[in-house]
Amino acid sequence: MINANQGKGKVFFHMADGKTIIRTMSASEIRKANTIGNREGEDARIAEYVRLFNEQYSEPQTVGNVELSASEKRYFELHNMSKVMPLDAEQEEELKELAK
Repeated sequence: MINANQGKGKVFFHMADGKTIIRTMSASEIRKANTIGNREGEDARIAEYVRLFNEQYSEPQTVGNVELSASEKRYFELHNMSKVMPLDAEQEEELKELAK
């Protein structure tokens, strides 16, 4: 799963092993990947982010201690809860809104 925050330039790569890799990308790259997704589907969007990661962002980036915002913390809380048990309708809607 890949989430991107265009305003902050952060792209979150959520790996199958539960780890998350965060990369800072330019707003134009994020916008381009999202446009590809809107035109060609979710698989194409993910493929574009993977291409960017492999070609430009595979090296670790030096990042200090980054504090998550309240909305980012809530997103990950709901996301992780959904892996353990089904969310109720209100929580599911909140998760969708936070993912935007």
